[in-house]
Amino acid sequence: MIRRLRRLSLSALCCALALGACATLRQGPVDADPLPLAPRTLDGEGRIGRLVYQGALVLSGGTARFGGFSALHVEADGEGVVAISDRGAVLRGRLRHDAEGRLAGFAIDRLDPLPGADGKPVRGEWSDAESLAPLPDGRFAIGFEHRARIGRYDPGFARPPTELPLPQGIEVGPNQGLETMAALADGRLLLLVEADGAPDPTLHQAWVGGAAGWDRLSYRAEAGFKPVDATRLPDGDILVLERRDPILLTMGGRIVRLRAADIRPGAVLAGEELARLNGPDLGENFEGIAAWQDAKGTTRIAIVSDNNFLMLLRTVLAEFTLDRG
Repeated sequence: MIRRLRRLSLSALCCALALGACATLRQGPVDADPLPLAPRTLDGEGRIGRLVYQGALVLSGGTARFGGFSALHVEADGEGVVAISDRGAVLRGRLRHDAEGRLAGFAIDRLDPLPGADGKPVRGEWSDAESLAPLPDGRFAIGFEHRARIGRYDPGFARPPTELPLPQGIEVGPNQGLETMAALADGRLLLLVEADGAPDPTLHQAWVGGAAGWDRLSYRAEAGFKPVDATRLPDGDILVLERRDPILLTMGGRIVRLRAADIRPGAVLAGEELARLNGPDLGENFEGIAAWQDAKGTTRIAIVSDNNFLMLLRTVLAEFTLDRG
C-alpha cells in the first residue's frame, strides 16, 4: 500500500476498516467495464514490450469491502481466481474469456474475511495481507505487513493458519515489508522486502527458504521502483511486479523476469524487463500478478491494482500473453 495515498481520505479509510469484518459475501454483483487501451499505449501489434494485450476490466463490487487487492493467483484452468485484500479478506472468483481468448468478464464466488490464529477475522494492524503464494501441498502462504508474519492457509481459507517462521535478521517496516512472495518450483519461498536498502535505495532485502531455514540474497529494482508482487512462470522462472513511486497519483510500474537458476544464496537478483506499465491507461497502483499456461501452451499473465479503498483510484484487472520471441 501507499502511505501517502492513505492520508488523502482518512474518513474513507476508517469506514473501510469498520466494514472490513462484515459477513461473507456470496455471489455478489461485480461490475466489469471494459478498459480499452489508447493506441499510444500499445505498439502496432498490440504489444507492451514482450507482452501481448488480451483485455482489461475496471471492477467494482456491490460491497464496500470489494477492493484493496494486493496479491493475485490464477488457477491452472485459467478461470479460477484467488486474490487477497489489504483489509484482511480473500476473494475467490472466475475470469471469463471470449471465443478469441480475450478477457471479457469477471464473476465473484465468495469474499470472506481471513481468519487469524484465534479463528476470528483478522482486524486492524493484523489484517494487512500483502503477498500470496500457492504451496505444493495445496495450501497458500500469505504475507502480512504491520504485524509481520507468514500464515499458511488451507485452500478453503476457513481454518486458522499455521505460522511460518520469518527469516532471522529480516528488517521490515510497518508499511514496507512482506509485499512480495512467490513459491519456487521446489517449494521454497522467495521473499522480497519493499523497503529501500541503505545506502543503495535500489537494493532490497531478499530471502529464499521456508520452514527448514532461510538464506539471504538481494534484489535490485530500477531507481524509483519497488517490488510489490511476484509469481512463478510455467518454466520455473519468476516474474516480479515493480511499482513506480507515485507522481500526482499516477503510478504504473514494470514487469521483470528472474531466471530460476540465478536465485541462490548471496546473489544479487536483477530481472530482465518484459514490459513497462504507464499511464493514463496503465498508470494504476498495480500490486498483484499471476501467471499460468493455457490449453494452447501459451503463457498468460494477469495483473490487478489496489485501489486503497479511495474514490480516486480504480480496481483494474488486465491480462496479457507472453511473446515467445
